[in-house]
Amino acid sequence: MKYVNEVPKGRMGATFDALSLPRLQHEESMFIDEYCKAMNAVAKRLNILQGEQYMYMGVLQPTLQSLLRYQRSHPPLKYCTPLASSLQDAVKKRFSAVLEDANLALAAAVHPKLKLSWMTEVQKAVTLRLLEEECHALEAIFNENAAASERTDEDDVFFSVASILPFMLRGATMAQRSQN
Repeated sequence: MKYVNEVPKGRMGATFDALSLPRLQHEESMFIDEYCKAMNAVAKRLNILQGEQYMYMGVLQPTLQSLLRYQRSHPPLKYCTPLASSLQDAVKKRFSAVLEDANLALAAAVHPKLKLSWMTEVQKAVTLRLLEEECHALEAIFNENAAASERTDEDDVFFSVASILPFMLRGATMAQRSQN
């Protein structure tokens, strides 16, 4: 479709004439143009999400939000309005859990390229609060581990699996809680 849309109209008309086909009407050309505009946004976002080199969990929410924002801000379409609204509804329905996932928002917030730039002010406030909570929780765990290591002899920690087993079990328990 994109190729058909980019070919000069004179060449396209000559091609249709050579094939003894009726030429595209103005409305048909406009439909193709609108279709390409509507689907181009989806195709670009899919390329980002399917990328192997630069695709991280922190890219997922901003990419989907970008698609929804583009669809909302794009000027109204004359021929492809049902397509554009269906695409937007389908993305919201299929990815509603992803769009609301706090862990994915945190992943995007700490992504060096994205940070909080893609979020609304309300989302920024909520995500910053979650990030602060996570940092305080990690700090508490770090302080607890540091205090525990000060109480033991360095050689005992190095050679004794029993001394680090409680920390390993605690990590497994935390992982189990996050799965539930």
